Amino acid sequence: MVFSSYVFICIFLPATLFGYWVFTHVSHQASKWWLCLASLVFYGWWDIRWLPVILVSILFNFMIGRAIIARTQQEKTSGALLAFGVAVNLAALAYYKYMFWLLGLVGLGATMPVAIGLPLGISFFTFTQIAFLVDASEEFHGRYSPTNYVLFVTFFPHLIAGPIVHHRDLMPQFEESRNFRLHAREIAIGLAIFAIGLAKKTVIADNVATVSARMLDHPGGTGAVWLGVLAYSMQLYFDFSGYSDMAVGLGRMFGIKFPVNFNSPYKATSIIDFWQRWHITLTRFLTAYVYNPIALALVRRRARAGLSTSKRASQSLRGFLVLIALPTWITIVLAGIWHGAGLQYVAYGVLHALYLTINHAWRTFGPKSVDDPGPVARAARAIGYGLLVYIGVLVAQVFFHAGSLHEGAVTVAQMVRLHGVDGPYAPIAVTDLLLVAAAAAIAWLAPNTWQLMAPHDPALATEDRIAPSRVHVQFTLGWAVLLGVILFLGLFNIQGEQPFIYFQF
Repeated sequence: MVFSSYVFICIFLPATLFGYWVFTHVSHQASKWWLCLASLVFYGWWDIRWLPVILVSILFNFMIGRAIIARTQQEKTSGALLAFGVAVNLAALAYYKYMFWLLGLVGLGATMPVAIGLPLGISFFTFTQIAFLVDASEEFHGRYSPTNYVLFVTFFPHLIAGPIVHHRDLMPQFEESRNFRLHAREIAIGLAIFAIGLAKKTVIADNVATVSARMLDHPGGTGAVWLGVLAYSMQLYFDFSGYSDMAVGLGRMFGIKFPVNFNSPYKATSIIDFWQRWHITLTRFLTAYVYNPIALALVRRRARAGLSTSKRASQSLRGFLVLIALPTWITIVLAGIWHGAGLQYVAYGVLHALYLTINHAWRTFGPKSVDDPGPVARAARAIGYGLLVYIGVLVAQVFFHAGSLHEGAVTVAQMVRLHGVDGPYAPIAVTDLLLVAAAAAIAWLAPNTWQLMAPHDPALATEDRIAPSRVHVQFTLGWAVLLGVILFLGLFNIQGEQPFIYFQF
C-alpha cells in the first residue's frame, strides 16, 4: 500500500496506532514487536512474494552485524566479515535490479523467460543495512537486539523510499521508553507534517504528472516539450519530497524522529548546494561510504608516491583531477546507476558528475571575489546562478524520466529545436500553464515544511541547515483550521493508489 491511499490512511494507520497504544500498556518490547509486525504487513501488501527477500536480508545482515560487533568489541579486525557482508548485499541488489538489463546488453536477455522482478524498496533497505555494517565495524550505539534491528530496517515510514537512515539515527531512540507512548503533541506535529506531504503528492505532483505525460507523450513543438519537462521537474520534486514529509510525519506520530531528506533544492545557487538539499540522506550515504573512502585511498596513494597531500595539492590541475574530480565521477555515476537499470541512468549520473566537477573547478580555479557587490548585485547573481543550476538539473531529469538513452537524447534535442516532432501535437491549455506555474511558485517562493515546523523540532539535526522563516505553524485554532483544509484537499485529491516515483527503487 502507499501512504497516499484510503486503505493506508483510513484503515492501516489508525489500526497500527491503536494496536501500538494497546501494546504500550503491555511492555516496551511488545510495542516494538507490534510495529515490526505492522511494518511487514505494510511491506507485503503490495506484493507478498517479496516478503521472504527482505526477511532473508534482515536475518543475514543481523548475523553478520552481530559477528562484526563482537569482533570490534574484542578489538579484533572485522575487515573480512565486513567485505563479505557488503559484497553479498551488493550482489543481491545487482541480481534483482540489474541482472536482466545486463543480460539484455550482451544479447542473453531472451534466454530468461521473464524479467527477474524488483523487490519493493530493495535499494533503500540494502543501503540502510550496508551503512549499518560499516558503522558497526567502527563504532556502535544502542542495544543490538533482534527486535531493535528488525524495527530499524522495517519501520514502515522509511521502509519503501527512505529517508536512508543510520543506526545512530534510530536505535538510540528505540531505547527511550518515552518514545513508546502515544503523545498528543507528537501526533499533532506528525499529522501536520503528514498533511503537508500528502497535499504535495496528491494536489501538486499527481496533477502536474498529467500535464507532463500529455506534453511528453505527444509533444506539440518546442514549447510543449519544455512545458512537459518543467511539469515533470515539479512532479519529481513534489512527489518525492511529499513522500519524505509523510515519512517524517508518520515517524513523529510514533515518537520517532527521522532526518530531513529535502530542503528546497530548487532554491540552490550551485550544483554542490543542490546535492546538499536534494535527497539529503542519499548524499550523506554516498559521501560517507563511497566518496570519502575513495578520496582517502587516493590521498594515501599520493603519499606513498611522495606527492603532496595538502589542500594546496588539489589546487594544481593534476591534484584536482585525482583528488576531487575522480572520486566525484565514480561516486555520482554510481549514484546514477543506483537509480535504475539503463543507459539513461548512466547519462543522468554522468551529467551530474560533470556539473559537480565544473562547480568544484570554479571554486578552486575561478576568480576570488573580495568586494561586497551590494544587495542588488548579490540578488541578481543568486537568481542567475539559481537559474543556471535549475536548467542543468532539468536536462539531467530528462534522462531520469526517459525510457531509454535515445528517448532522452531526442527530448533534449527537441528542447533546443535540433529535432522535429512526429505525430499529433498536444494542445497546451491555460490551466496547464497555471498549474505548473503555481507548483514552481511554491517550490521557489514558499517556506518549506521544515521552516514552517521549525519551532517544534520536526526532525533530526535541522537547526544548522534550515534557513529561518517568518511563518511558523503554531498550536492555534487558525493553524488547526488551515492544516485541516490542507489535509482535506490531500484526501479529496487521492486518485486510487498512485505509486510514488521512488516507490520501487
